[in-house]
Amino acid sequence: MGDDESACQVDRLIVYATVEKDQFSFAELIDLLQQHELSVDSQQLDHSLARLELGFILGRDNAGNYY
Repeated sequence: MGDDESACQVDRLIVYATVEKDQFSFAELIDLLQQHELSVDSQQLDHSLARLELGFILGRDNAGNYY
């Protein structure tokens, strides 16, 4: 979704990790990544989630859960 390859990798990582989930929270995403022994800075995750929302890849409900 952009020119920064590392940012694109984080975007793809989030999409692939959550594709089978109906919804997830930020904390659940971090737990999921840790289960797979992946470490991503929380600020990078936040920026990536924002990009994915802007690109209409993910949505967020009023409770803050992503879908």
